[in-house]
Amino acid sequence: EKERLRKEGKTEWTLSNRMLWNTILPMGMAAAIAKITKGGWRAVLAFYIQGVCAASMLEVVNYLEHYGLQRDKLPDGKYEPVNPTHSWNSPHRISNSLLVKLQRHSDHHTYSMRPYHLLRNFKESPQLPSGYPGMYILSLFPPAFFWIMNPLVKAHKENKERLMESPDEPFSKSKELIKAEKSAYNKMLVFNVSALLGGGYLLRKWTIHLLQSHTH
Repeated sequence: EKERLRKEGKTEWTLSNRMLWNTILPMGMAAAIAKITKGGWRAVLAFYIQGVCAASMLEVVNYLEHYGLQRDKLPDGKYEPVNPTHSWNSPHRISNSLLVKLQRHSDHHTYSMRPYHLLRNFKESPQLPSGYPGMYILSLFPPAFFWIMNPLVKAHKENKERLMESPDEPFSKSKELIKAEKSAYNKMLVFNVSALLGGGYLLRKWTIHLLQSHTH
């Protein structure tokens, strides 16, 4: 932003500075909410906490949607046009319904003007082993995330290279890719069960601690 303003012959301390507005407007919104709700500093704190959570979720989803995928460089030095192989899809019905088909990300990138409720799933698009809610939780545990996703990324890359050698042939999945997809789904199942058991154990301990503290 500073570079943009410099090219326009302006300093950073001007109303044309978008980063300045990005700082001032949220402060004004937080102050207005605190005033209306009479929540004081607690309302301001809650506003910024939800802002951090929302921004973090957005960045995690962006990370998930394109993890390990890349556009190949063509002989003329340009990069190949965006196509359905450059984004991860997730065809899971429940999370797709809740997120207005956001998980059909490949179609959104390839045809950016297509309405969300009309987004399609392509067979050539890489498929995540779970919906966004499950993948979001998985991403918070990097070793488990890499354990599940890295072999899948490798298999997709190798399958793409195989198809590029015979561009006239229709899309197909190699045995290695099919095996990697099944393995990723099974690993995701292991992670989900472990997360449920671990979360249940921690919840039980916290509940017991809470009841004991109230008793005393």
